[in-house]
Amino acid sequence: MANAAIPAAEHSGVARLTAGVGFWLGLHVIAWTIYATLSNGPADIHHDMAEAYAWGREFQLGYFKHPPFWAWVAGLWFAVMPRADWAFYLLSMINAAVGLAGVWLIAGRLISDRATRLAAVLLLEFVPFYHFLGFKFNANTILISLWPWAIYFFLRTIEEKSWRVAIGLGLVAGLGLLSKYYFAILLASFGLAALIDTRRWDILRSPAPWIAIAAMLIVIAPHVWWLTENDYAPFKYVSDTAQHARAYIAWKAVQFGFGCLLFHIVVIGFLGVFSGGSRGALLRFFSWKESSPRRRLLLVVALAPPALTMLSALVTNVKIDTSFAIGIFPVIPLLLLTTPGYRMAERAPDYLRAGVIGLMAVMLIASPVIGYVRFARHADRSDEPRLEAAREAEAIFLREFNRPLRIVAGSWPYADETPFYARGPVSQFIDFSFARAPWITPERLAREGAAAICIADDAGCRASAQAALTGPLREAAMTVRKRSLGREGREVRLTLLMQAPR
Repeated sequence: MANAAIPAAEHSGVARLTAGVGFWLGLHVIAWTIYATLSNGPADIHHDMAEAYAWGREFQLGYFKHPPFWAWVAGLWFAVMPRADWAFYLLSMINAAVGLAGVWLIAGRLISDRATRLAAVLLLEFVPFYHFLGFKFNANTILISLWPWAIYFFLRTIEEKSWRVAIGLGLVAGLGLLSKYYFAILLASFGLAALIDTRRWDILRSPAPWIAIAAMLIVIAPHVWWLTENDYAPFKYVSDTAQHARAYIAWKAVQFGFGCLLFHIVVIGFLGVFSGGSRGALLRFFSWKESSPRRRLLLVVALAPPALTMLSALVTNVKIDTSFAIGIFPVIPLLLLTTPGYRMAERAPDYLRAGVIGLMAVMLIASPVIGYVRFARHADRSDEPRLEAAREAEAIFLREFNRPLRIVAGSWPYADETPFYARGPVSQFIDFSFARAPWITPERLAREGAAAICIADDAGCRASAQAALTGPLREAAMTVRKRSLGREGREVRLTLLMQAPR
């Protein structure tokens, strides 16, 4: 054990609620799902979430912009759950809780004191990745769950050299790469940590790391095949969007570094205040010689990813922002707690538990007000009538052709959101492109017809619809707006261009 805290007072009323981490994981899921549902109540889901649903219902080995696993998760989730905003927020918070469970297991390998181990998890409640920034389920936030589990299996593989654990590492590593190629940054950090470790030759001579690599390659093999068959579309997409001035890329890298620090400012402040007189020890956070071999491994896999991220941005000219950091810092509180010479104050665990409950209570009470204010001020496009547009387009198509709407295209974000908010099963014809939406074929388009939802002054959408859809198109005007709690959102005028079903 690198460090331990003085046990919290057994008579504490809050302490009685913390027999294990399970209570806190359940509380996290319930409290933050309710908060997200109420605070976002008037608004429709983020377009990234709508994209996850639209892609996930059309199971593919890859998509033009991202690898597929996060979309598969959304697709499987809504195969059994209702298409409702709250269900999406529930998925996001379960995703966060899975990550927190992984942190609990990692902490158990460095800390024997239960209160300090739990603190390594609960301190993450004051990092916005696990709620405020984690409500939006997408290719970034899926890493919140996968990243810590990969670290956990890596630590066990290095120390135990078990083939079963190695297969677990390979499986999680493969799923990480199938979620976002950025996950390779963590895998590179694993390699660096293993080479720096004094046991490097024992590690390399062991079959465990090679079993992990083999398992990972098996997991990603179908997607690699898909890449070769589809001209490496996600890489081409990134390349097409990587046209920026070097100075701009450098500035974004600096912002990324400062943002990563600021996200942890509350955690650092709490541990400084409740340090039990050992505040100065936090300055030895980076101490290599004083750290145990396990903590050294953890230092590398925690700190190498942000450094490699900034370096790769400068080399590849790819813009980065703090959204990249959402999943990559699960063990910073743990590393702070295990800093050589640091000890939390005796009552710090009690204050931490009470603080977490207090934060949740305050945000739950404020959530309806937050939702109302966001809608009233048109913040974050919260009054955009995406659900209303989807339902109106569906009704008009049914009225025109006496057939349900099954294919939609058109202006962003209305076409993206329609598959989720339509009452029936609807597929998205992404950018009117058969390559980007391979589940749409000319034969299916002719058989089922389609509707293009275009913002009234979007000439590009109209031109694309007229080029991609066949036959004389029927046209209808739609005027939609969102209403909530006695207020009205902005009016949006749309044009619906419809190809008749066969």
